[in-house]
Amino acid sequence: LRSDVSAVTMNNCGETILQLDEPRLLNAGPDQVICEDATSTMFTLGDGNCDASSYTYSWSAIAPATTANLSATDIPTPTFTINMADVTEPQYAYVLLTTRPGCSPSRDTVVYTVQAPPTVTAMADTPTACPGSPVVLTATGADTYEWFEGMNSIGVGASITITPLNATTYTVNAIDINGCQNSATVDVILDSNACPCDLATVTSVINNASNCGESVGSVTINIDLNPVDY
Repeated sequence: LRSDVSAVTMNNCGETILQLDEPRLLNAGPDQVICEDATSTMFTLGDGNCDASSYTYSWSAIAPATTANLSATDIPTPTFTINMADVTEPQYAYVLLTTRPGCSPSRDTVVYTVQAPPTVTAMADTPTACPGSPVVLTATGADTYEWFEGMNSIGVGASITITPLNATTYTVNAIDINGCQNSATVDVILDSNACPCDLATVTSVINNASNCGESVGSVTINIDLNPVDY
């Protein structure tokens, strides 16, 4: 932030009066992050508060960046455009020289950093579950998450609870703090053998005792579940 002297006058009392322009933010703009998996990217460089009528502007590039990616090099706010298929370096930097007649140039740099997509992991607390039982899905590696079953959104957040009736592959779309995104999947398999066993309860016992000395007799046990299952 700087103020430039536009005029110096003397009043009748010999005092010096400085007339200052309104301060202007003379900078190259905020540093930015470019998501590595984007197809193309466009940013506006510079600061919209700059006054092109009072200042001259000169943009230059620090290798491996090139001014060929700028819409112009002599305006306050050119646009920076890059095809991500052509990106080979982790950073691209541009320098802005702002000059007002009679003043030294003001220099500022803006840096564009190429950010790899977040590494997202998805997991289920019970990979093999009993049909109809709750399963907790959890994702890590980013900042915001949205879960999908097929094309249908089923929840947001790092963890959600589902109750699957069929074996399903779930997808989580995740976005990190820089706006870069990635996804991951997790399979939930259903197996009735994973269901907890129900305990049979004996409701009655009928004992048909044999006569003394005989080897024939019977016992009938009544339970509240299907004996075939036991």
